[in-house]
Amino acid sequence: MLPGTAGDLRWVEIHKVEGVGANAVYHISVLRRLKTDPVWNLKHVVAHMAITGAALSRSVAPKLSHMGAAYPETYDEGYKEWLKLREKGSAPICDATVIECAHL
Repeated sequence: MLPGTAGDLRWVEIHKVEGVGANAVYHISVLRRLKTDPVWNLKHVVAHMAITGAALSRSVAPKLSHMGAAYPETYDEGYKEWLKLREKGSAPICDATVIECAHL
């Protein structure tokens, strides 16, 4: 879970981990749902973000979420775009927090 607001819930889905230990890069999606919406009404805030393990640890609350998983197509598209940027040597990897990198 990420810090939310009075009206919404925000969380991270981890889709893929590359590398190990301190060099691991996590590929995530950031999702949100208004507290008044049905549980299936999810919105992708960020389709794909590459983030370090340390930054991810600083970002999330240490409680488990029972939020439903989102359809992976939105993430897949974002990940493909990130891979294209990596081939060019310009793929961003967040080393702050999810909230800072996603400009929430």
